[in-house]
Order: sequence, then structure tokens, then C-alpha cells
Amino acid sequence: MSDAWAAIIVAIITAGSGFGLAVIQRFRKENREDHATVIESITILHQDVRDVSKKLDGHISWHLDDKKKSR
Repeated sequence: MSDAWAAIIVAIITAGSGFGLAVIQRFRKENREDHATVIESITILHQDVRDVSKKLDGHISWHLDDKKKSR
């Protein structure tokens, strides 16, 4: 193999590697953005569940107090 072909092959490998790394970095960025969206959704859902829990506790207490009064 001549030096010219060796240089061409090295250039092709380098360009291919650079392209591959660029694609991987793009997917990593999208992955971080997706994770941020999921975390935000989970935080909102967690707050909603806490609010329902408080309402349910109040409702159960209301029923228990109502039964005590009727005895």
C-alpha cells in the first residue's frame, strides 16, 4: 500500500469517527432533554397525588366525625 492510500484511508476513518461522534452527541442531548421533560411531569404528578391524599384524608375524617355524632 502506498503512502497516498494510507493517508486516504486514515482520512476516511477520521471523518467517519467524527461523524459518528457528532451523531452520538446529538442523541445524548435529546436524551437529556427527554429526561428533563419526564422529571418535570413526575414532579407535577407527585404534587397532584399529594393534593388528592390530603382531600381523601379530610373526606374520611368527615365520615368518621359524622358517625360519631349520629351515635
